[in-house]
Amino acid sequence: DLEMYLHQTKVSADYIQSIISDQIVAYAPELITLDYQLTVSFVEDPNNFWDVMLIDFVISDLEINAFIS
Repeated sequence: DLEMYLHQTKVSADYIQSIISDQIVAYAPELITLDYQLTVSFVEDPNNFWDVMLIDFVISDLEINAFIS
């Protein structure tokens, strides 16, 4: 549950990225053979004064962006 991790103060972007990578290995191992990049970051939403999580996932030439708030 990514929203749960978003609101915890001691969770780093690297930790979230490792959780997602572990899930890829467990549930979509065929992606390991493809060229993919996964990036997780946190930014502050200036309109609401809380953090949001940005997940950028690139598989070959397809880019998927997720915004978790």
